[in-house]
Parts: sequence; C-alpha cells; structure tokens
Amino acid sequence: MIDSRVFSLSNDGGAAMEREVRVSPTLVPDTGDLEFYFEISRCVSWINSNGFKKVCIQFPDSLLGYSVAVGALLEKQTGERIHILADSTYGSCCVDEKTALHVGGDSIIHFGPSCLSQTQRTPVLFIFTRPNVDLTKTLQLFRSKFDTKEQVVILYDTIYESLAKDLFDEIKSGYPKAILSTLVIPGTTTDDEKDDWILHGRRISNFSSGGKSRFFYIGGSGRTLLNFLLNVGEGDMVTYDPITQTSEERGGELTRLVMRRNFYMEKLKDASTVGILVGTLAVDGYLGIIEQLKQNLHKASKRFYVVQIGDITPPKLANFPQIEVFVLVACPESTMVDSKEFFQPILTPYEVDVALNRRRDWKGDILLDYRPLLLGGNRHVLFEPSQFPDLSLLSGELRINTEWKGLNESEAATSEKMITGRSGRAEHYMEEPINK
Repeated sequence: MIDSRVFSLSNDGGAAMEREVRVSPTLVPDTGDLEFYFEISRCVSWINSNGFKKVCIQFPDSLLGYSVAVGALLEKQTGERIHILADSTYGSCCVDEKTALHVGGDSIIHFGPSCLSQTQRTPVLFIFTRPNVDLTKTLQLFRSKFDTKEQVVILYDTIYESLAKDLFDEIKSGYPKAILSTLVIPGTTTDDEKDDWILHGRRISNFSSGGKSRFFYIGGSGRTLLNFLLNVGEGDMVTYDPITQTSEERGGELTRLVMRRNFYMEKLKDASTVGILVGTLAVDGYLGIIEQLKQNLHKASKRFYVVQIGDITPPKLANFPQIEVFVLVACPESTMVDSKEFFQPILTPYEVDVALNRRRDWKGDILLDYRPLLLGGNRHVLFEPSQFPDLSLLSGELRINTEWKGLNESEAATSEKMITGRSGRAEHYMEEPINK
C-alpha cells in the first residue's frame, strides 16, 4: 500500500532578511521617471475603471526599493488603499495571489519580469516596466548579425517588450520577413489564428516552417532563455543582453543539459520514495498536476510524499533523507532546478512521465510547462507503468516491482480464528505456571 503524507515547513523569514539584493544601475529609473517607468497612469486607469478598493502591488527584489514611492503615487491618484507585497511566497515572476488573499486584496498589480502564468481568482495587471536601455546599439547588433532576406523571429524577456517593439519598428521595412512575437497576457482576449505558434507565453504569427529560420533573443541568460532554447534549438539563435551590451550565438549547452536530465530520470526509476514539491499556489492547474502525479507514482509502485516548504534550498530538502528524488510543481520559469547543490535530484512533471510512462515516446525534448500534460492537454498521454523486471542503467541490477498490496478479502476469509492471548504484565503473565 502506498503511503502519502503532506509536509509543510514554516518559513521564519530569515532567508528574505539575509538575501542580497542586486540592482542593475542601467535598468532602474531616476526618481523623477517613476511615472513613466512604472506606467502609473495605466495603473490608475485600471484601478478606477474596475472599481478596485484594496489593491496589492508586487515587485521583484531589484525594484522593491521603489515600492513605497509607487504605492504613494497610486494612493494619491486613486484614493484607494494600496498594499505592498514585499516578500513573494515563491518566485517573484509568479503572481503572489496567496499573500494578496491574506490581506483581503481584490486585485494585484505585478511589476517587473513575469512568467505570464494564469492565476486562480484574483484580477492581475502586468506592468513589465520600461528599462533605460540603448536602442541604437541593439539596432546595430541586429543588422550586423542578420541578412535582410532571412526570416528572423524576435523573442525577448518580458521587461524588454518596449525595446523589442521599438526595434521592430526600425527594421520592419528593411527586413520584410522579420516577425515580432507578442506576449500572451493572462486574462486578455485576442483574435487567435489557427496557424499562430504559441511559444512560452509568446504568440508568433505568420511563421513559415518551410524554410530556415533564425531567432534573436533580447535578455540575459536565465530561465526564460532556457525555455526558448529548449523549444527552438540553439544553433540558430543569437542573444543580446542590454545590461552588459554583449551578444552570443548559443551552442553546445542543450546536449549537456539533456544528458544530465536523462541521468536524473534514471535516478527516479531506481528510487522507491519520491517527494512532490509544491512550488506554486497560484498557477492554474497546479492541484490537477499534483493529483495526476500521485496517481501515476502509485501505479509505478513509488511511495510518495507531498512537501510544501516555500523557497527551495538544499538545507530544507536535506531534512527529508528518506526521499530519494523530488519532482517540482511550479511555473515554467521555476520548475527546472539545477540539482548540483542538492542531495537529491529535482525533476519536472514531464520528466516523471518520460521516466515512468511506457506509452511516452521521448525524443530528447524537455517540457517545462506542466499544463499540456493534464487531461485534455495536447501533450497528455495515458499513463502505463514500465514493465518489470527492468535493468537499471546506473547500478546494472534488475529493478523489480516490490509493491505490497496487503491482505485481500479472500485470504482474510480463510485465516485462522482469533484466540485469546496472554494477559498481565510482561514480568509475569497470568498464564505462566508460577501464577497458577
């Protein structure tokens, strides 16, 4: 019988107090530019038009120092109460709906980078900010890297949306095949075309898959870039970081990454106990994927525990030495964790399905968004556990299904009848000769 338990470790806030906040001088606004940088007029219009009375504003660590000034501007121009969400429950890219509900907030304004994940209940306005970056250098680099006849797709981190739009306006006449991806904002409606390519929260229209395509990414190295590389490959992508003003042609990273993730999946096959890490309480469908993981792990004869610990750190996970492998349920920006510093590997829900579902045909791809795996999703595959015995590629030994099912009803019916046992204390039972 498979045992399932739920652990929740409270956070004393020490990590937030000790966290080092790194602010990039090229991105932060001057005090007089706050209204432009944080799009205050747009925020005011959204609050007033919807009649919100208790608005929560959320900032990443790098912009938290401006939260009081922004809150004061919004209160002054709307006359409504503003609450600052100063410490996100999970990653700052996710909307902290849980904390907003604790203060009774009826809406959230999320500032800065975002994973664009759909929330459960609370209305959200995304403000990606307007960083102070150099359009001229971005334009010069683009023209030096791409031919005017190439099909080039412009991708970007969310905070560089305005820079990407300005770049496209400058080059679209000379690059007729250039395509600007647009953000898919949760809660907004658009006229979707059936041929549109939705790539990690970006809509790519008029994309021709017949010929050779190249990609230009604006943003730094990080999880957003990793998501794009996993989907489009790295041989035809040029990246540009507006902060360092450096560019790079990506190559060689994905092969090493896939090899390492394949090793983690083999560790999962050998494991008998798995921990399901809850890395979000706001992203749409998180309860569904947790339940699906529990059912599939049970079918694969794995003992599992559901663990909620807030920020994931090696010391926290070290408190569960009986758990051999973890699987993290989180937004696409946070679900893949480099396990080098951890005692146990941390996998994604997709990797669990690849490792344990014999119906899943794996071609070396890595899917970070768990929502397509849910029932009705375009990547959902009916789960069927792997056959036993199976040879472990790590130990060279046979893996055998050791699931214990307990005593069934037919066996219980033929069991011996109950008899009276001993009574008294262990030092002298009443049935012993000395007491007769």
